[in-house]
Amino acid sequence: MNLAQFYWEAGRLAKAEKAAEQAVNRLGSTLDRNDPMRLSSLEVLATISEDQGNLNEQEQLLRQILYGKSALDKTNPSVSSTRLRLAYNLIKQGRLQEATFEAKQVLEALKQQMKLDPENFLTSTDVIASCLQLSGRREQAGEERQHLHRKFQAELGDTHPFTMLAATSLASFYVDQGWYDKAEQIQANVLDIHRNSQQINKAAVKLARELAITYREQNRFDESIKLCDEALKWCSETLGKDHIDTLAINNAMAATYFQMGSLDKAEALYTTLKDSAKNTSLEPYVLSKLAEARRAQGDMETSEKLFEEVYQAQLAQKGPNHPETLMARGNILRCRLDTRLDDVTENETLDNISMKINAFGISHPTTVKTMTDLATAYAENGRQEDAEKLFQQMESVNAGVSIQNSLHYAIYLAKRADVLFHSGDLDKAAALERQALAIRQTLLPEEDRVVLVSMCNLASTLNASDKSDEAEQLLRRVITIGERCLPPNASPTLNAKNDLAAVLFFQRRLVESEKLFAEVLKASQKIAEGSVVLASRKAQLETVRNELEAAFSSDSATNS
Repeated sequence: MNLAQFYWEAGRLAKAEKAAEQAVNRLGSTLDRNDPMRLSSLEVLATISEDQGNLNEQEQLLRQILYGKSALDKTNPSVSSTRLRLAYNLIKQGRLQEATFEAKQVLEALKQQMKLDPENFLTSTDVIASCLQLSGRREQAGEERQHLHRKFQAELGDTHPFTMLAATSLASFYVDQGWYDKAEQIQANVLDIHRNSQQINKAAVKLARELAITYREQNRFDESIKLCDEALKWCSETLGKDHIDTLAINNAMAATYFQMGSLDKAEALYTTLKDSAKNTSLEPYVLSKLAEARRAQGDMETSEKLFEEVYQAQLAQKGPNHPETLMARGNILRCRLDTRLDDVTENETLDNISMKINAFGISHPTTVKTMTDLATAYAENGRQEDAEKLFQQMESVNAGVSIQNSLHYAIYLAKRADVLFHSGDLDKAAALERQALAIRQTLLPEEDRVVLVSMCNLASTLNASDKSDEAEQLLRRVITIGERCLPPNASPTLNAKNDLAAVLFFQRRLVESEKLFAEVLKASQKIAEGSVVLASRKAQLETVRNELEAAFSSDSATNS
């Protein structure tokens, strides 16, 4: 069984399962079904089943183990631990009432006395709080976690390991709600306790990764990278470069590089991680970030396929109602909404929004993201009233301004501007686009694709508002940056040239417009852009050439 444990800790689940099954079979032929050694082997096998997403199999194993421990006293920590593992399994299956029942069984056995078994007291409260959160009672869930933390502080002190666990559990709840400032204070304090103890363990590495992610969500990119480097040093001293926790730190670092616009560094890390994380519990997170990278590069088809892989993995491992499963589903729907708004996609998106509101609340960034994705799709398909209803629903609870991540807030502003643009409220749209652009220019390098696209969007709105001179200046700036910093014929540069050609056409500078449209079409054909894009570019070029011909004919008639 030691071999199975080794493989599991390294994240090699298939090898771990095989070794565990072999051990259970060997022990089953020589030991009683209720022998502690055999039950211990089943515990390892249940853990592997969980990591592989085999929830039904894990439930059966845990119930076998509980039955085998039935002769033990109900207050025995081993009984409580297995019962709470069963509770977490039931949560993943969406069976919240059953999970709560199992947790309350533990608390009743302990007679609500924390010092009898601090670890299982903490875990049972975490189960109850998680069930409250997933059933939409977030305020009660927060109160449970806060009360638990205060209780451990009062009875055990701040530096006790279980107090630290209660603190990080509360911080994780704050992160789930998008309250990064509250989470960061707790995480930083607990990590300092780890540092001061000079005993860096897996818990410290895990917390360092979580704090690095919180820094990233606060747009404190340099601090996030610095903390990842520190954690990687700890990993090299204690775990090794191929350990699952080491890979998780690298994944967090890559995600930070991606968010701060350092795409080359992010791509290099993800390429390495994709192979290292294969068949480990980390794989869905790596694939998710790769999908985001492909989306940013305009490869929507590959992005959607990768997001589908992530969703299926999270669904298998964590069940349909888990926050990460809901977010994975939302990412797939975002890809679909980019290209189509059919009845199936609309209904599935509305269902996802409803489940996110229940799990997170309407103000949570992931809820807001999916609602704005659908609102934008409505606007682009002429359904302005439906788009406005969604934004009014968010604005009624100040959902947008409550987003603590500035880059996420910029996305909200840009999508709101898009809806206003389609409804014809150009001045308000331009004001919001300027605000979104200012945020992005403050936090990201000027050559970041998000910044360049934001500049192009503002230019389009300005041109539609009869402010073509400013629109022209913006687009020429995008082209200059793109030609200097991006690969030849990169999509932001090509699109900016196409938009500039349209502005020149609007200004009746037809010769310049025709020349630029022709250049864009030639480049698009060279890089084999999609048929829809090519057809649009050809139509634009034909339109300006028809105008040129008409103008030439008119001049000829006048001169004659």
